[in-house]
Amino acid sequence: SSNIDALDITNATIGQRILIRFAWGGGHSIAYTDTVIWPGGTALSATASGVDVVGFICTTASSAFDAFVIGEDIKAA
Repeated sequence: SSNIDALDITNATIGQRILIRFAWGGGHSIAYTDTVIWPGGTALSATASGVDVVGFICTTASSAFDAFVIGEDIKAA
């Protein structure tokens, strides 16, 4: 119901996969730590109203992650 100022995943192990489903009510924002690497260098922005699903794969012992969008602006049928 509010902005996420810093999404920081801790205690992950190399190769661990994490999925997060964000259900937005509208007008919110999200910021990721600098240890998250996005395709093309651009992080997913929060959908105005809907659901976003994001995947992360831990790439180093220092909890760096490759991130990818699984679903963006998912709506009920």
